[in-house]
Amino acid sequence: MTAEQRTRSGAAAGVSKVTIYSYGASKELLFAAVTEARTGTVYSAERAEVEDPLQPAAALTRIGGEFVRLIRDEAAVGCHRMLFGNATWQSEAGRVFYEMGPALLIGQLAHYLRRAHQAGSLRVSKPLVAADQFLALFLGGAHIRLLLGLQQPEPRSERELLRENVALFLARHQVPAAGAPDCRGALSSLW
Repeated sequence: MTAEQRTRSGAAAGVSKVTIYSYGASKELLFAAVTEARTGTVYSAERAEVEDPLQPAAALTRIGGEFVRLIRDEAAVGCHRMLFGNATWQSEAGRVFYEMGPALLIGQLAHYLRRAHQAGSLRVSKPLVAADQFLALFLGGAHIRLLLGLQQPEPRSERELLRENVALFLARHQVPAAGAPDCRGALSSLW
């Protein structure tokens, strides 16, 4: 990779030229570094420690908002299209992306959910499943239309999606106020 290619790659990926040079030994290492850096813009291990476990609505709104900004970003959309389009013959790139992107983010969110559970603000018996479910709420029809090049979501609908997804998640996992009925057990009896 030439110096000019490294500079352009760094700019396109939103990382510094130093990052490109320090991980430029192989395409896989470079891809991993870029993916990890982009994921860190949504939620990092450090941020998981400072988010207030007693304020899950605020934390989930921040995390969900950053996640939406990341997955709707033009470069991220292009990366997803490329990864899915080449998944059959470039499975290593998909594995690296998953481990340094979605799996890392799910794990960090699960860590926060464990802390909120321990603090008593949420009831989350399966933090990894709950983290995966929360993030998956943002990958519905609007995201599919975006990936297919059909329609860019409107900012107003993105804000509404964020509000509704946080409310839905909290309806399932938030500890009911003292004296309020806990109706979540009724759901399990349906299955």
